Amino acid sequence: MKKEIIGVIGGIASGKSTVLSILHRDFSYRILRMDELAKALYQEEAVLREMKKLLPSSVFTKEGALSFPRLRTLLFTEPERKKHLEELIHPLVFQEVSKEIAKLRALGEKLAVETALPNQDFLSQCDLIFYLEASEETRCQRLIESRGLNKEEALRIIQSQSVERFREKAQLVINTEESIERVRDEICQYFQRI
Repeated sequence: MKKEIIGVIGGIASGKSTVLSILHRDFSYRILRMDELAKALYQEEAVLREMKKLLPSSVFTKEGALSFPRLRTLLFTEPERKKHLEELIHPLVFQEVSKEIAKLRALGEKLAVETALPNQDFLSQCDLIFYLEASEETRCQRLIESRGLNKEEALRIIQSQSVERFREKAQLVINTEESIERVRDEICQYFQRI
């Protein structure tokens, strides 16, 4: 079974960064984070112009740059604006991901791609899908500790994502409430089986 391209899917604070670091350090995978690609796109002038048509001026600084904390607050309180922004950004992100997958596949290199919201085209390009899960309580605590959110904010963000539907597409489901060593062992054992 091919295992060059792995899609690492999970909601916010589900342990994607931990699994990516294991794949990179222990299995020599290159790492691609879709949220970082999106943030880079938010800096591009053409994308910024389109975003200014969709979003209120309050999410931009005086200099015209995007304020990520203000944007995050807006997107999790106004689902319709979130939907419109995703319709603008997601196709551009997936286009960049597809290019990177094709490039690394041609070079024979391994790539792990992190996302909370994959589309069918992305899933079809992956050799393997790892789905990460942790309880809502654990994820909420992780967000409070890592981002300084209060419990209400953390829960609102967690509940705004519906990633559970991708669980059935995964070849490996990883419970990230386990220790890092246990998660590493689970990945290692999976690779030995295939």
